[in-house]
Amino acid sequence: MRRRFRCPRPSTGWVSLFLLSTLIAGARGDEPQREAAPDSEARPQVSLAVDYGPHGIRANALCPGWVQTPMADQEMDRLGAARGLSRDEAYALAGRPIPLRRAASPGEIASVCLFLASDESSFLTGAVIPADGGASAVDAGTLPFLRGYLD
Repeated sequence: MRRRFRCPRPSTGWVSLFLLSTLIAGARGDEPQREAAPDSEARPQVSLAVDYGPHGIRANALCPGWVQTPMADQEMDRLGAARGLSRDEAYALAGRPIPLRRAASPGEIASVCLFLASDESSFLTGAVIPADGGASAVDAGTLPFLRGYLD
């Protein structure tokens, strides 16, 4: 799939553009399997960085991990009910595969967004920023599907 981006040329200063994305993971039987989207779809920030960098436009992709939201709370309530756990205990159990052992707060993800939009990231372009507590380093999305992992 081809996407076109039309970015205005900044008259003064620099512009920061960042894309929200996700890391895609799946499981096949007992084997964790990472699936990747085609490069053109998974990494538009690279094309944008190359094409628009000379015009002062920075492009990066933010890949947030698990975030504690009302929807995540509902999932933890279901997990807790199934296992006789409180919501906090369910979050602790579900966070075990993640190196930081927890979900992010919405404010933590917002802070990464603010950093990417700030002058502090003025030399950062074409990058993928996984704000996931280390989950992508261990493929945490598929670990719970391994037999006996959460038991």
